[in-house]
Amino acid sequence: MADYDKAIQINPKSAEAYYNRGLAKIKAKDKICGCLDLNKSKELGLKQANKELKKHCN
Repeated sequence: MADYDKAIQINPKSAEAYYNRGLAKIKAKDKICGCLDLNKSKELGLKQANKELKKHCN
């Protein structure tokens, strides 16, 4: 997760970094923060994030 944090720090508009960090947080049982990251990824335009939001963040 530290790598994703660094990637977001370098490029705060990286939808992929938010997406991957969100999935990592969900796997680590941090669903709330994971869903926030997936939502940010969706806002930044990553369409795949919507599928994961529906799957994990109802």
